[in-house]
Amino acid sequence: MSGLDQPDELMTDDEFEHLLDTLQDTRGATTTPPAGTTLAFEALELDDLEGALPRLRDALDSDGPIAIDLARLERIDTAGLQLLLACRRTAADAGQAFECLDPAEVFIEAATEAGLIETLGITATGTRTDHA
Repeated sequence: MSGLDQPDELMTDDEFEHLLDTLQDTRGATTTPPAGTTLAFEALELDDLEGALPRLRDALDSDGPIAIDLARLERIDTAGLQLLLACRRTAADAGQAFECLDPAEVFIEAATEAGLIETLGITATGTRTDHA
């Protein structure tokens, strides 16, 4: 079984841009968590994104470093990878550190298959490539 499960519907380019705009437009509009936020997810598939998005927005509002703990990740699809890319881009635009920690094998397989492993700052062995 491939680590990259394809959802019934992938985000279109317009939907991805809307997601990115939503992440950027809401900075300052939500409750700010303490500086330095670590979030953990067990699933990042299209059906899970509605629950993940507010948590990620809050982390982006913190202005502190953001760490995504992927050690317990069991499922991820292209939409989940797109969400992480949008968050990484939004954080970078704001000068915020963003890193994926302890990626589970399913994440490494999915990100490698999608050609995004290095873009997300991870090597195929799970080691960070952007030692901040």
